[in-house]
Amino acid sequence: MGGSQQDLDEDARAAACVAADPVFSALDASGAPIIAASGDPLRVAFLNDPARAVFGEDAGGLAERLFRGDDPGPRRLAELVGELRRRPGLRLERLRFHVSGQAQTVTFLCRSLTAEGGDCFVVAALGVRADSPAQDRRAADASAEARVSDATAALRRSLAARHGARSPRFLWKTDATGRFTDVTHTLADVVGEKSSDILGRSVQDATQSLTLDAAFARAVASRRAWSGVEVEWPLEGDAGCVPTTLGALQMTDSAGRFLGYQGYGVLHIDRGRVAEPAAAIASGSSSEEKSFEASRDNVVMLRAPAAARVDVGEALSSSERLAFDEIARALTEGDLVIAAAEAAAPSEPEPDEQAAPTRRNLEFIAPGPEQSALALARALEEKLARAKSESALLGAAFDLSRAPIAIVAADGMVVRANAQFAACFGMEAAAVESRNLTSLLSPSDAQILSQRFTDAQPHAHARVSPTTAPLRGGFPVDLILRRVFVDGKPVMLVSAEPREAVSADDRALEAARLAAESANAAKSDFLTRVSHEIRTPLNAIMGFAEVMMEERLGPIGSPRYKEYLKDIRASGAHVLSLVNDLLDLSKIEAGKMELSFSRVDANAAIAECASIMQAQANQGRVVMRLALAAGLPPLRADARSLKQILLNLLSNAVKFNEPGGQVIVSSALNDAGSVVIRVKDTGVGMSEEDVATALEPFRQVGASRKASGTGLGLPLTKALIEANHASFSIKSRHNEGTLIEIAFPSPQALAAE
Repeated sequence: MGGSQQDLDEDARAAACVAADPVFSALDASGAPIIAASGDPLRVAFLNDPARAVFGEDAGGLAERLFRGDDPGPRRLAELVGELRRRPGLRLERLRFHVSGQAQTVTFLCRSLTAEGGDCFVVAALGVRADSPAQDRRAADASAEARVSDATAALRRSLAARHGARSPRFLWKTDATGRFTDVTHTLADVVGEKSSDILGRSVQDATQSLTLDAAFARAVASRRAWSGVEVEWPLEGDAGCVPTTLGALQMTDSAGRFLGYQGYGVLHIDRGRVAEPAAAIASGSSSEEKSFEASRDNVVMLRAPAAARVDVGEALSSSERLAFDEIARALTEGDLVIAAAEAAAPSEPEPDEQAAPTRRNLEFIAPGPEQSALALARALEEKLARAKSESALLGAAFDLSRAPIAIVAADGMVVRANAQFAACFGMEAAAVESRNLTSLLSPSDAQILSQRFTDAQPHAHARVSPTTAPLRGGFPVDLILRRVFVDGKPVMLVSAEPREAVSADDRALEAARLAAESANAAKSDFLTRVSHEIRTPLNAIMGFAEVMMEERLGPIGSPRYKEYLKDIRASGAHVLSLVNDLLDLSKIEAGKMELSFSRVDANAAIAECASIMQAQANQGRVVMRLALAAGLPPLRADARSLKQILLNLLSNAVKFNEPGGQVIVSSALNDAGSVVIRVKDTGVGMSEEDVATALEPFRQVGASRKASGTGLGLPLTKALIEANHASFSIKSRHNEGTLIEIAFPSPQALAAE
C-alpha cells in the first residue's frame, strides 16, 4: 500500500499470505474485514474491500490507530504482535476501537504468518461487516452464478465428483526468459493434457494459444511479485473453462539477478462453465430479469452463499482446526450489520421499520462469520473446564496409584510425587516435592543419577541401582528413568521397581563400565587443566623468542643465536599444536566439543584449504589438483572443524607423498543425496594393519621416508568427522596411495533425525 518498489513487493507478499492461509482466505470469501501488516514499524500492506469500507482507505492512518495508539486496544494489539512472533498460532482478543466513527468492542482473530520476505501479521475483525458496494457486486455476481445452464451445472458436478469440493491448486515455475520450466500434475488432472501442455513454452505463447487474459503475460513481464490475476483456463476438448487465480514471487540469486518466477494457481472448479451462444445468454438473462422484476415484492433477499468451504484438515493443527470449525459453524448464526464509514446519515425511519424485529424476521438476516467469536469463546471456555476436570481426575489417579512414581524436571527437582514414592525414602509426599532427587541419595549414587539426567540421549528405560537403595516393603528398589517431552521441554518420569536379581558378572561389568566412565571424565578434566597450564608459559616463550629474533631491543651478537631462537619458536609451536590436538580429542571423547552448525559451502572450504597447503605442496614438489562438482547443496556442519579436517587430510597427503606425486581433492553428490568429499594421493600408502594402527591415538606407521608427527592427526580427524554427523572411510594399498572419503548426510536425512 506504498509507492516504493519494496512496499509494492511487501503488499504482494501480504496478499499472497492471506490467500494461502485456509482460515483467513475463508473469512475473506465470507466478507469479514481482513488487514495484513508487515515491517518494523508495522505498516498496513493489505486491506480487503470490507476492511476499506469499515476502517477507511487511509492505510497509514489505520496503522497508527491499530498499532501505535495510546488507548488500551491499540496497546494490546501491539503486544499481541510480539507474542505471536514468538509463539505462532491463532488468537482471539476482544478490544475496543473506533469503528465507523464510534467506539465499539470488536473481536479480532489474529495470526502471524511467515513469508519469504519476513513476517506478516494478519487480523480479521469478527462481528463487524459493512454493506460496501464491493459486497453488493459480489452478491450480484453470486446471484448470477446461481442462474446457470444445465450444461454448466453438469460440468461443475463432474468436476466436483472428480476433484472434490476444494479448489485444486497447482505450482509452476519459469526461467529468466519467461519460459515455463515446471508445472505440477494437478493442472493436467483438471483441465486435461492438451490444455496443460505449457512446459518449455513461453508465457506469451501459452497466453495466446490458450486465449488467457493478457494481464498474466504483463504480470510475468514485470519481474516483480504479483498476485490476484484471474484468467479463464480452457478445458480440453472445448468442454468449457475454469476461472483460475494466479500469483507469483520472483526468484533471484545472491547478487540480486532475476532467475524467474515460482508461482501458484487456484482452479475454481465451483465456477467452471460451458461456453454458450451469446444470443442464448442474452435472451435467458432478459427473461430471468423480467421474471425477477415481476415477483420482486414477494421475495426476501438473502446474502449469496459463501464459496465452497475450504478443507483445512491437512493444513491446521488440532487446536486450529477446532477454531476454524467453530468459525465455519457460526456462519449460519446471523451477524451485526454496521453501516459503511462513508454512508450518509440515515433518514427518518418509517413506522414499520421502528418495530422490534420478530424471531421470524431475524431468520432472514444475512448469515456471516461475525458471531463466531462468541460461539468460539463459549466453546473454548467449555473445553477449558473439561481440561481442568480431566487434570484433576488424572492428578487423583496419580496420587492414588500403588506404583511409586514421581515427575522430575530436567534439573533434578521433584515436581510431583505420590505417597508410595515418598514412602520409599521414609518421607511424606509434600516433603519430597520441590527437593532435588539427588539430595535423597548418597553422594556416589547422586553422581550416577546426575549423569543419567544430563545424558544427551538416555535409554528409553534407564535403570539406576543405588548402592544405598531405597526400600519398599523392606526390599531394595531400583529407580527407572523415562524421558518424555512436554511442550518441547524434557521431563523425567521416575518410578521405583523391585531390584532385579543380577549375577556377579553383571555387577562386575556394571562396575567396570562406571569406572571407565569416571576415568574418562577424570582424564578429560586433567587434560583440560594441564593444557591451560602449558599454554600460558608456552605463549610467553614463543613471544620472547620472536622479539629476540627480530632484535627489537638491540643486536644479540652471534648469528647462531638466531638459529637457536628459530628452533625454540618452532619447538614451541609444535608443542602448542600437540596440546591443542590433545584438548580437542579429549573434548570430543567426553562429548563436550562445542560445534556451531551452519550452512557451509563445501567447494569454497576445499578451495580455501587447498590454497593454504599449496606452499607445502610446492616445497615437496607434489602436484595438487581440484575436481569440484558444480551446484552442490550446502552442508550442515561446523565451518571451523571442517577446515581443520581438510587441512589435516591435505597435510598427510602431501607429507606421505613422493616428489612428482599428486594429491586430488574432489567433491560430488551421490545417489543418496549426500555430499561426498574425497582426498586421494599417490603416496606410500598403507596396508590394512597399518590403517588400523594409524587410527589409534599416539600410534605412527613406519613410512618409506621419515616424517614428523605425533600420531594424533588421523584419529582427531576421524573424531571431528563423526562429531559433524558425517561418515569416514579410508582405502589404502602399500606403494599405491590412499583414498579418504567423507560423506555428509543430505538435509532431508538430518531433518528426519
